[in-house]
Amino acid sequence: MKIIFFLLLFYAINISAKNHLEMLAHNFGVDPILLAQLFKNQTIKSSTKECFGLIKLTPNTENRDKLLKCLIENQNDFVSELFFKILFEYQNSLIYKKFDHEIEKSIALNNFLLDFARSKLAQTRPSSWYSYENGKGKFLSLGNNQRDDFPYEEGDLVLAYGGNGTSGIVGESMSPVFRYSHAFIASKDDNELITLETLPHTGARVFTKNDLKDEKYTSMVVLRWKDPLQRNLIKNRAVAFAKKWANEKIIFDFSMKGTDEKKLYCTQMAAKAYSSAAEKTLEEIFPDQLVTTSTSARRISADMGVNMHYNMILPRSILNSPYFEIVAEFRDTNKLFHYWQIKKITELSIQMYNVSYTLKSSMIFNYIDFLFKIPFLNIFKTVNKSKNISIGIGREKFAKLATYETFIVGKLVKISNKTINHRSFHQVPLWEINQDIENNFLKSNEFFTLNK
Repeated sequence: MKIIFFLLLFYAINISAKNHLEMLAHNFGVDPILLAQLFKNQTIKSSTKECFGLIKLTPNTENRDKLLKCLIENQNDFVSELFFKILFEYQNSLIYKKFDHEIEKSIALNNFLLDFARSKLAQTRPSSWYSYENGKGKFLSLGNNQRDDFPYEEGDLVLAYGGNGTSGIVGESMSPVFRYSHAFIASKDDNELITLETLPHTGARVFTKNDLKDEKYTSMVVLRWKDPLQRNLIKNRAVAFAKKWANEKIIFDFSMKGTDEKKLYCTQMAAKAYSSAAEKTLEEIFPDQLVTTSTSARRISADMGVNMHYNMILPRSILNSPYFEIVAEFRDTNKLFHYWQIKKITELSIQMYNVSYTLKSSMIFNYIDFLFKIPFLNIFKTVNKSKNISIGIGREKFAKLATYETFIVGKLVKISNKTINHRSFHQVPLWEINQDIENNFLKSNEFFTLNK
């Protein structure tokens, strides 16, 4: 029976894998021929400024094709900030629209184009940090141009993408699929950057600038309270609430139900700090609460101790709040492939759950207690982190989480990176990367078991 199910999965995946370019074009809602032309040299036929008008058109295949064609015809202008501003304003125009399948496709396309443009721009200038304060877009050159180099203001609310397999599953659980999976609040201590956040292995804590530097966030967006007359009062109150919970060492809410006053999950802590500061309910500040649509995504996340619920405060809810505005966005130009690698692996894993497979835990389960009891291993941060998470979600779920992150995600990203071979995002068609990951994923069936 197991062999039959896996053959069905193999057949289903390869039917859809016949043409990864067409699959990607379908997800983006554009003509595959136009998408392919992005990776070819084009001659400028008109001014990039003409593309600005196209971002206001109703999101549908015809208008997305018009926009993509206009961008292709001006591809030499990829080295201009004007071109990037078109994409960034297109992104902002989509955020506050009522979501449907057409909006979802437009967001997916723009997400890809922003990485493609950043990759081209990185050839001539720093392009990791893009500031959009007061509607004036510009790239910033900041130290090493990393996540800790931005001049954060007191109370900035930051969304981030963790860069691991769990982050991918959180993103795929949202509708539309979302790039961010975590949230925290920035503050200062003796004029030094600190962050106020809750993590599964620590609970609510105050973290240092060095902690942020060590994190693997490949994407971040910085939000600020929109009303300038209220901003100082609200942000200072929000920081005070977050610091209070950090000092009380509120534990992480692995249930993610948000009903226990003595527990908080990451986005809940950031959102609740601001709703408390504004003396409003969470629903008033963040009216667009998450509705998860993928049953399989929820099942695989629950298997690894991440309990997704229908109505939650997650990154999408925060980004879409009418009370905040985007002031800057960060994407690590050295790791632009990473998000898309994780996304493809997540999609394939969800397909396994769609045909009644689940993750195995047996490979690691029997060694967990043994490893955690070895005294000298406890000096390593990774071991302590793992031990705390294991206690929080239970041995079996932790074993599945460790299996997924190590033997599936970690292994496939490593193989994919060898194929990329230090080439830039704009030099390797994404559909070729997807095909490569899919071929190697089919060899990972040993880590799944048929759900009886």
